[in-house]
Amino acid sequence: MSMVVPSQAYTLLLKPQPAPLVVLNWSGTAAISQLYEYKIDFTSATDISMDEVVGRPATFGVEPVDPAAGYLQQMFGEKWKDFSKLPKRYDTHGIIQQFEVLGTSADETRYRVTLVPKVADLARVRKSRLFQKQSAVEIITDTLRHYGYRLGVDFDFLKLRGNYKRHEYITQYHETTFDFIRRLCAEEGLWFRFEQKHDRSVIIFGDDLDAYARKQRIVPYRSHSGLESAGAESIRSLRTITQRVPEAIQLNDYNHRQADVNLLVEANAAPADKTTDGIDNHWGEHYETLEEGKEIALRRHEEYLATQISYRARGNPFSLEVGEVVVLDVNPKDAPHGLFVTSIRCGGGRARSYWCAFQAIPADRRWRTSITSVTRPKIEGILPARIDSPGKYTYSYLTEKGLYVTVMPFDLDECPPRRSRSALLRSRNALSARVGT
Repeated sequence: MSMVVPSQAYTLLLKPQPAPLVVLNWSGTAAISQLYEYKIDFTSATDISMDEVVGRPATFGVEPVDPAAGYLQQMFGEKWKDFSKLPKRYDTHGIIQQFEVLGTSADETRYRVTLVPKVADLARVRKSRLFQKQSAVEIITDTLRHYGYRLGVDFDFLKLRGNYKRHEYITQYHETTFDFIRRLCAEEGLWFRFEQKHDRSVIIFGDDLDAYARKQRIVPYRSHSGLESAGAESIRSLRTITQRVPEAIQLNDYNHRQADVNLLVEANAAPADKTTDGIDNHWGEHYETLEEGKEIALRRHEEYLATQISYRARGNPFSLEVGEVVVLDVNPKDAPHGLFVTSIRCGGGRARSYWCAFQAIPADRRWRTSITSVTRPKIEGILPARIDSPGKYTYSYLTEKGLYVTVMPFDLDECPPRRSRSALLRSRNALSARVGT
């Protein structure tokens, strides 16, 4: 199957820019729980202004050119693509975050745009907010809905298996909303990937193997032996990396409501593995029971095991997505069920065929985003607050647990839509005595 991709196979649609655009070169990067980014160089015979591009919707498409296209057009006319054996065009949707004018000649102007997902708008400005009596899944859902994202359309949760308790309170403090969501995911064992649909990209949240994308295809593994077909879809190089990781995770914490309860826990997610060594100790994960602590310790150990065996591959597998399971015709010994793709670099252009390099782990291992890859904000120094009372209560109000209700001045966010108004109003006006993040 020919996968030679000449320049005409690349298309860039800038809405509502009507002028024809010719793609010269492009490169893209993507990773689990990260924003994808595509840099695309193109030319246009007409001048394009900044306000016609920046922040506007855009679609970048890659489509293999079928060498039998002429014959198929003669046989089937406008419907010839329905009879082609090559994959359909793969589109990446998003908005233009950056626009550059690279140079101008007598006939055309050369430009460069940076395409990112729409949710990148939530990674631009910092906010501080309080959420009370909500789980991480509920907070993520309410937050994305607040910014206009639709559950089941723009984002979704696939077959979550974890137990997501409702926290006394959770604080977003001086961090972007995207960073806050990403931190919540890492802390709770969630991760997300992007899935490209016909007219939009969808954020898929998951916490287990069920949320891995499976396209039911087999990609040939053909090392550089000189025997492979030129341009044929394949993996050309595959490197395996193994490393030693801790044997177990040990956690400890303190519950001020039950000061005499021992909360020391330890978890080993791979007790039969003889290559692991050492116990990694952590304090202050904010759990209240031994059962909750063991769940967190198990997730933290799975973070290490996720990268115990990893792969670096290069080739030209078409339409490869982060979060997809790639099955090879000859799978590595440690990955009999295929490779789970965790990051991608790809590119192409007029003078360069399509290429793709990716990192992966065995597809039978749970992916966990490392807690060390996210930044946990710290509130340092004195933080002022105002004692508040509900309704017409004229004195300092105490809850049934003996706690004051306070208004925190850093939460300036406007009220969300009515469907989640009650939960977030409580979070804006209450703060428990227990430390939270």
